[in-house]
Amino acid sequence: MTEHNFNEMLNRAEEDQSLPMWDHLYKQWFPTMKTLVKHPQDGWHQRAGIDRTVILENSNIFTIDEKLREDNFTDIALEFVSATSNNSPGWVCKSMACDFIAYAFKPTEKGYLLPVVQLQSAWAKWGDSWKVKFGVRKSKNVGYDTLFCPVPAEKVYHAITREFVANCAADAPQDHEDTNSEPQPGHEKHNSVLPDHVIDVGRKYKWKAPLLRNPIDDKYKLV
Repeated sequence: MTEHNFNEMLNRAEEDQSLPMWDHLYKQWFPTMKTLVKHPQDGWHQRAGIDRTVILENSNIFTIDEKLREDNFTDIALEFVSATSNNSPGWVCKSMACDFIAYAFKPTEKGYLLPVVQLQSAWAKWGDSWKVKFGVRKSKNVGYDTLFCPVPAEKVYHAITREFVANCAADAPQDHEDTNSEPQPGHEKHNSVLPDHVIDVGRKYKWKAPLLRNPIDDKYKLV
């Protein structure tokens, strides 16, 4: 297993930020984007999960944490322990200053936009069961390991979408996972048909993530 050095990872992350694919992805995620600012310097913003800032035409500002995987997989690797040496929490459960996580695959230039608040809320509910169902993997670094759970992308988005719906009724049914059409744990390479929330620059798919639209709209209600 390859060991990763922190400084080497920072240097590679700075190189990855300059890939042309990011501009294409952000323009599709944010059609009214006016400015895209990179923050490659090491500092508090890096530790708080701010790699990039998006400024829209109406002056709205969104901060983004970027995750880029070198190979193509069917899952999103949800990091829940950043370093086993001190058991520090990973980005799926630690305090983050960013609004979204831009999660992309380098070979296919396919990207997912994940809202941090709803993603972390979903993990708080389903993280333990996901670790049992999909397993725990580790990435070996110099002096410590990072732990993550490979959850199928469709499963992650299904859980995120539920977090946009609230019910104040005292007799509201308890939330539970839908296991009838459960996708299989996927950590192997694939060439599957893309769901609507995926943006794929390589194959010119131009879909916006449903999570950015009105979650109460009948079109996006869960059944």
